Amino acid sequence: MKHWLIIVFIIHGFYLFAEETYKIDKAVTEINLKNYCYHFEDTTNSRTVNQALRHNWQKLAKNPTFASNKYVQWLRYNFYNPYDTNLVRIIFIPYHLIHEIDVYTVADSTITNISSTGIKRPFSDKHIKSTGYPIRIKLKPDQTLSVLIRLKHLYRPLRASTYLLTEQRAIDVIQENNSLIWFWRGVFLFALFISIVIYFSVKQKLFLYYFLLNLGFGIFIASQLGDYFLFFEIDSTDITSVIDFTGAIIGILLFPLFLNALTPIKKRNEILWKWMYRVIYFMIVIYVFSLFPSIRASIAMYYFHFYIMIVSGLVLSLQLILLIKNIIYKDKNAIPLFIIYSIYIITMFVEIIFANMGILADSPYVNVGLLLVSVFEIFAFMGLMANESLKVYKERSELVEKQQDVTRNEKYTTFGNMRYIKIGNQEYITSS
Repeated sequence: MKHWLIIVFIIHGFYLFAEETYKIDKAVTEINLKNYCYHFEDTTNSRTVNQALRHNWQKLAKNPTFASNKYVQWLRYNFYNPYDTNLVRIIFIPYHLIHEIDVYTVADSTITNISSTGIKRPFSDKHIKSTGYPIRIKLKPDQTLSVLIRLKHLYRPLRASTYLLTEQRAIDVIQENNSLIWFWRGVFLFALFISIVIYFSVKQKLFLYYFLLNLGFGIFIASQLGDYFLFFEIDSTDITSVIDFTGAIIGILLFPLFLNALTPIKKRNEILWKWMYRVIYFMIVIYVFSLFPSIRASIAMYYFHFYIMIVSGLVLSLQLILLIKNIIYKDKNAIPLFIIYSIYIITMFVEIIFANMGILADSPYVNVGLLLVSVFEIFAFMGLMANESLKVYKERSELVEKQQDVTRNEKYTTFGNMRYIKIGNQEYITSS
């Protein structure tokens, strides 16, 4: 065993010398480590850290993000402390939903497991969990340290953008993220409450659609934020996948209906509308299968996630195209809906779909854009609905006023079995 360890560290030293190392600068409080990331994919899903060290690592040419993931991923970063004092830094992974994370440091012929975390393992710091994983590392004076991160997140999209932060910067990022998250929660609950109260008051389906739409997207966003773990310590069966699917399906089902209640999308595209909903309904079939824990632990989830991501992207994009047709026909609300929805859809693609596919990089504030556009969408759509409701109220008031005018102008004269009705200067005879 001792000889194997010697061989491991000889190989490690050779690759460490060849690999690019980040020289820590005390003046830099935050850096995206994508340019210093080395990677290999464990297709056996079972390699140990010693076996990983012997592997031929490759510099990752893209963001450490994988559209849907069948294998264990290993990331590696090398750091050098050029100072004559100890340095403490935080390795921060801002994306919350990762099944298992194991972090090892390698220095001075010693391998140390400094963190074992993830949603499939119990851990208690709920305040930090909602914004990602901060992992503390310590570098001695004039020391080169390798950090190996094992990510086991099978059959789901994996986002593992990694940042090196000072301790104070990590505290600031976590606090700022949490402040925005709680602000969004307040706005979200306010929108749910107002929409359902108005629905029961005026009985307009528009407000019911809006309530269910917000409920769906709210469930999805809350799942991404890790809100499940405000109440539970562990997700051993990957129930958060079911929560993701629940929110995504409700949102995708209701979004076209909500837009159609504001402008006649279905009327302009009846055949396309039918085919669109056939594709959406198949998401429900997938959802039913995902309720079984054995299926959630199988490769079927790999394809389920792909299908839901692709269909969600197509349906969201399609609504934007259909709205153009409503603009051409000069339908009501078409232009403001197109403007609001354009902002919303672009952010959804950037923050979720493109990011999950590895096309765009993350930031330590991984959900900021999504939360802000959600708040914008809530108030913008509420404004449109209020305007629509005022129009309906005005039309009803005008109708009631006309009926009252007619009643005031009617004069009845009864003679025997005949009734003479005078409206204005005209007289009419009816039976009494």
